[in-house]
Amino acid sequence: MKSSKCSAMTLRAYRITPTGHHVEISQRTISLRPGAIEISSVWPPCACPRCRPADGQLAESA
Repeated sequence: MKSSKCSAMTLRAYRITPTGHHVEISQRTISLRPGAIEISSVWPPCACPRCRPADGQLAESA
């Protein structure tokens, strides 16, 4: 593993064969310089049917 001053994330897409083996379809590595974007733990409200209020309206985020 090479050392670097930036964060990196590798995404891979696989196909699973009927015998259970995986075959890699594609791979992409994304690198960011420190401070390139602001990382936050704030997420938008969930919009799935299970989390949606009974009236069907999404709650406003604070």
